[in-house]
Amino acid sequence: PGGRLGPSLAVACLAVVSILSKHKTHIMRNRLRRLDALPENTAEQVGHQENAFLEVLQWRTLVPSLEDWISMFTQRVNVLSDGLFEFQILLAQQTAAHLAQDLLISSAADPQHTPCQFARALVASCLAHMDVVDSHRLRPEDVDENEWQDLHIQALGAPDSSFGGLLDVTVLLGALGCNLGQLQQACLVALSRLRAAAPLRGMLLV
Repeated sequence: PGGRLGPSLAVACLAVVSILSKHKTHIMRNRLRRLDALPENTAEQVGHQENAFLEVLQWRTLVPSLEDWISMFTQRVNVLSDGLFEFQILLAQQTAAHLAQDLLISSAADPQHTPCQFARALVASCLAHMDVVDSHRLRPEDVDENEWQDLHIQALGAPDSSFGGLLDVTVLLGALGCNLGQLQQACLVALSRLRAAAPLRGMLLV
């Protein structure tokens, strides 16, 4: 009522803040010192709620983010390709990280498509966009070739073929830790969502 949070929601929010504050810098902890000044009964409620959250999370509070996965996968690709595409991989990492923000902002949370899966798709799609990876190898069998090409352009813009030099897809799969079918489906989902989000970032080309 009156725009104020109910007691249960307020306690839940404080519990989340308490969990996060334990993994932040001392500056963040100093800013959150008010948690120590809570009334005793409220502090006890927050503690119980914090434990409940941690049990649901199976005490895993430092789960890699989408950008963490992108960074890790691009490092793997660079190592397994003996640094032959280091510059292109760096650009792919930067582009994928930028697209990740658009993907997260424009898409609702989906437990069936994890940050790890989206990171694989973004890294592979960005490398294909620069002609480092053959984009046709990323196409699911049930998707028409022309439709796949249009999807790439509408999601990422016109491809850049100035780099040349194809990276063996088996090297890419080894770096991303998945099989070709899994990567194809992940790319389809990610590109479809990026295409839907393209008008929001002014990248849609028709």
